[in-house]
Amino acid sequence: MILFVLNHVYDSYFTLQLILPNIKLPSEVSDKISYTAWTGLSEMVWKGYVSNQKWLMSQADGYDIGTPETVRRMVEENPTHSRGVDYTVRMRVTRDEAKDFERLLVIGYLTGTDFVTENLPAVPDEHGPNQLVGELRRHWARKTRIDHPEKVELTRNVIDDYCAAYSLDGASERFAKRLGL
Repeated sequence: MILFVLNHVYDSYFTLQLILPNIKLPSEVSDKISYTAWTGLSEMVWKGYVSNQKWLMSQADGYDIGTPETVRRMVEENPTHSRGVDYTVRMRVTRDEAKDFERLLVIGYLTGTDFVTENLPAVPDEHGPNQLVGELRRHWARKTRIDHPEKVELTRNVIDDYCAAYSLDGASERFAKRLGL
């Protein structure tokens, strides 16, 4: 019953977004992708496409493949043959905006935003309270050969290194702000 209500609330919200295109997108989005592509990004964040696909792909590969790799595969390959992913990407994202769409989707998912609505519910992670903390810790643990990612202390250096490694231009400040650093 709760799932139905949440989906209904989301569907109503999403329908309003499509009907009322006067939603003001921040320039970091509108300068890179179209409004149509943003509606796909919003849907993927709100409906949990990224977290579901990340889980499926990680299970298939036997390890946590990470958010950037999940999003890249979703946009470029769709290895799980998800009809929702296929429709969202093929019908809303042009080839010219695909890389920016990927980058913004990674940032949006990790910070819990579709860039219009902030602080969406956090997706828990085994190495931290949310996906952003877990991603940063796993990245730094792999890079520095730390066996237990949950012991990694997050610093600006860790954030900057993660953003550079995955070409997440402009994400360092947003990540640091989200983490209170």
